Amino acid sequence: MPGYILNILLSLLMLLPGMLHSQNFEAGLYMGFSAYRGDLNTERMFYKVYPAAGVVARFNHNQRLSTRINATYTVLRSSDRSTEQPYNNILDHPAYPAFYYEFETDMVELSAQSELNILPFEQGNMHTVWTPFLFAGAGGIYFSPNPMEFAHGGAYRTQTGGRHWHPEDDQDYLNLALAGFAGAGVKFNISSRFSATFDIGMRITSTDYLDEVSHKGDPGQNDWYSFTGLSLTYGFCGSRYRSRGIGCPY
Repeated sequence: MPGYILNILLSLLMLLPGMLHSQNFEAGLYMGFSAYRGDLNTERMFYKVYPAAGVVARFNHNQRLSTRINATYTVLRSSDRSTEQPYNNILDHPAYPAFYYEFETDMVELSAQSELNILPFEQGNMHTVWTPFLFAGAGGIYFSPNPMEFAHGGAYRTQTGGRHWHPEDDQDYLNLALAGFAGAGVKFNISSRFSATFDIGMRITSTDYLDEVSHKGDPGQNDWYSFTGLSLTYGFCGSRYRSRGIGCPY
């Protein structure tokens, strides 16, 4: 495992003891969609989106600050034949003028983020019903690209198996990368136990190979992606503990 990925995981583990002393802990499921930005999509914010799903855990330190852990799976995808961009037709080749390039990349993200509530908010307290919030964080991703070639206007599709028409892109790269991100959202209490969060966050990565294309595109700009979704969480330490001055036992 590369050293920088190991350092991220160790840092997350070091945060856990402090998190477990928080006055409120909640965990639940995340559902949403992902969108890719990179060499094969430089213009559109939400192009060829794909479902994303995962689990979340949030440690609420007070009414303003929280820490959230995310584990999310999705597929990033795009094509060079239906976007207006300066790197159109990645597979442009004099002998194969009708070929197009498309990719689907399986990806898993493990990350942590800090959240700042704009309004005072307490999970499970119906007197603090909702709040907008800002967040920023970092994590590690594992990705596995699946590049495909389309011939004759897209009538025939074959997997490239990592083989490119452009040898300068045939080079080794790690399937692990870093991701830093920021975004905004809204939290709201549904009941004394359940809360929901809607958020959107943009991710910049340390790799230019989420699409398995680099030099044929823009080698100076790494790939981006975003998550937009809704999480539903269950509070294990609700307001009944705080009303009696009892810390969270979990």
